[in-house]
Amino acid sequence: VPIRKYVDDLAEQFKQVWASLEIQYDDFIRTTEPRHVRVVEGIFARLIDNGDIFEGTYEGWYCVPCETFLADSELVGGKCPSCGREVEWVEEKNYYFRLSAYGDRLLSHIEANPEFLLPEFRRNEVVSFIKQGLRDVSITRNNKGWGIPVPGDPSKVIYVWFDALINYISALGYDVTTNSFAKPF
Repeated sequence: VPIRKYVDDLAEQFKQVWASLEIQYDDFIRTTEPRHVRVVEGIFARLIDNGDIFEGTYEGWYCVPCETFLADSELVGGKCPSCGREVEWVEEKNYYFRLSAYGDRLLSHIEANPEFLLPEFRRNEVVSFIKQGLRDVSITRNNKGWGIPVPGDPSKVIYVWFDALINYISALGYDVTTNSFAKPF
């Protein structure tokens, strides 16, 4: 089954489930829609311009079915802890988001706005995690024919977990050229 048909069928199944449960939504947006692709490309370009994205090489264990990079300590008997399958050692050039640059800023924001993260025990958990030091995150993969190509580098696609997070602001009609939203929230 071609990837596009597979995801189109899944989207229809989700819509049918929502309808059967009488769940209504304001906007059923998909990451394949041109409006979303434009926002992802614009944000990616802005992050590069700001120095928040850089090229680097990743070496490590990778679970192909889960599309997940894993540390040695995360493996269970040399296998993926989520699906139990074999992992493979990969080495590839990727683009990284410089998350490490945001630790102090995040801690300051949380301290100044304690209600930003609730309940308190979760806030404490997040603060503890940030204080351990944030690692830069690989946000691209090699282009295998599916995904949003990296602007200026079609050999790579933007990793779905990065792209999907942007979907929330795409649905609000975010315009990267004006840095504004079409819909109130």
